[in-house]
Amino acid sequence: HFEKNHNINAYVENREIERGKGVYRNQSFDDKVISKSKYSKENENEADLKGLERFLKTNYNTENLERVFDILQYSYLPFEDKEFKKTFFETDFYQFPENYFSGDVNPIKPPDDLDETSTHPSIEKRRKQLKEQLALSTSSGKKDFLLSKEAFNYIRSVARFEVTYQHYIDNEFLPALYTSYLLTQDYPENYFLQKNIAKSLYSISKYAERGNKKEVIDKPDEIQGEQYRLYNLMYQMNIRELNVLALRYCYDLYVKHDSDADLK
Repeated sequence: HFEKNHNINAYVENREIERGKGVYRNQSFDDKVISKSKYSKENENEADLKGLERFLKTNYNTENLERVFDILQYSYLPFEDKEFKKTFFETDFYQFPENYFSGDVNPIKPPDDLDETSTHPSIEKRRKQLKEQLALSTSSGKKDFLLSKEAFNYIRSVARFEVTYQHYIDNEFLPALYTSYLLTQDYPENYFLQKNIAKSLYSISKYAERGNKKEVIDKPDEIQGEQYRLYNLMYQMNIRELNVLALRYCYDLYVKHDSDADLK
């Protein structure tokens, strides 16, 4: 997009469309929306091909390249899909009612295909275009990892840690909680994750206390995958219960880290 000046060109083109200049003269509002969409889709297709052209110059294997579109298609989901277990917050003296975890998890399913007013081509059309181009290339002698698998996994872990905090600073407290929970499965004593959970619980409790619970806790009906259990738990809990959960988690963490001014 950057090399092809797509952003600035799209800005100029959209101004022309809005003003009804040239070929866009006398267009209706709906026609203008479709014109903007068509122009944006052309840019996306060009960017895909330019990206593939650059990729093919590297020594990376192309066998798994198509999975990029799986990542794009499911980008609204967390980076993993693991069961949220009620025991994560429980102790011998603090437990949740079973009905707070009742019901089936909503299955993960592909989003509906994009319509003609969307700014991007459908994932399947982009996938098809990629396959056609890959059929003309070869992966003979190329590799999955140019550094090492260990180096890749390390960088991926760092990025995932950053995702948990990015959710928090964007006031996306449930995604912050769930992604932090996912990482605690591999890093159970990591203080960064524990503190992110503490701050997220505290923030949810404060929003709920001020009558703004709906702003930070989505209704779980449309939540897909195993994260549903966490969303449903928070949705079921009343203000007092949310307050108690936040207080006890923050306090238990503070006992271990009593020099932390934020926790205090």
